[in-house]
Amino acid sequence: MYVAVQHSIFDPASFWDIVEKTPLPSNVILHHTFPSTSGDHAICIWEAETVEAVRSIVEQAVGNYSRNEYFQVENKQAIAKPVLFRSAA
Repeated sequence: MYVAVQHSIFDPASFWDIVEKTPLPSNVILHHTFPSTSGDHAICIWEAETVEAVRSIVEQAVGNYSRNEYFQVENKQAIAKPVLFRSAA
């Protein structure tokens, strides 16, 4: 399953430092991380067996530095358009 996590980050320096150093178990994959330009918000897309598997990892690693919202997402209806194909309008 795919899990989206929306982070509201209280301490960006500590949050991103820990993110870079935290090893992940082989059964949990972090596919994408989309941080705001200021680093105080981010949206991440994970793949795991359950939402709780992702929640456990994230809260243990960065729960003291951010408020995190978790929800299951569907990949089959996702749309991804590279910048190369941006509309001219």
